Amino acid sequence: MHILIVDDHPLIRDGIATMLARARPGSKLTRAADLQTAIEAIESSPPEIVLLDLGLPDVAGFDALIRIRHRFPHLPLVVLSGREDRDTVLESLRHGATGFIPKNMNSEQIWSALAIVLSGGVFLPASVGGIVPLPETDAKLVEPPAIGEILDRIGLTDRQRAVLACLVRGMHNKEIALEFGLAEPTVKAHVSAIFRAMNVGSRTQAVLWLSRQGIRPEDL
Repeated sequence: MHILIVDDHPLIRDGIATMLARARPGSKLTRAADLQTAIEAIESSPPEIVLLDLGLPDVAGFDALIRIRHRFPHLPLVVLSGREDRDTVLESLRHGATGFIPKNMNSEQIWSALAIVLSGGVFLPASVGGIVPLPETDAKLVEPPAIGEILDRIGLTDRQRAVLACLVRGMHNKEIALEFGLAEPTVKAHVSAIFRAMNVGSRTQAVLWLSRQGIRPEDL
């Protein structure tokens, strides 16, 4: 596996690379200390996944996350942070992160988190307690009939609702195809239709869309 680790602190950057290499010998671990170097590394040798610290010297706030996501829309991008408060986690997801890993996790925990992301899921730290409504909303968890009304409003069929439920639980297309006895291209077509109906472009954004409606994945 090829992982790009982006962090401006050499001890943290090299320490994480060493820790991951010891746990999975043979992995390719590229390192970058700032956004510009990270972009050049992605362009020259695209990694399978990026571990990104939010505090880079050549950008502020979530700018690195936003710019990498805009430039490489399909690249799995996981925030690696010393903070894991709810607002930081959810803001990272809103800007396109496909996971959020606290820096105090050990190598096996990090590898497990990366496996979840690479299989199409979304990894969040246990401290967050799962997806919750975004801070700026006052959404409350709704009862099942209201959930049906919301999904009716955007025009999802019963099959698409079932696929959506699997999707936001982290199942990838092949697993969903086996679950319902469908061809994988059929599942891909359902996923595309779901994303169009919700006006989102990824599984992470679909989870956040549901959260804004007050719907948890387990409610589907």
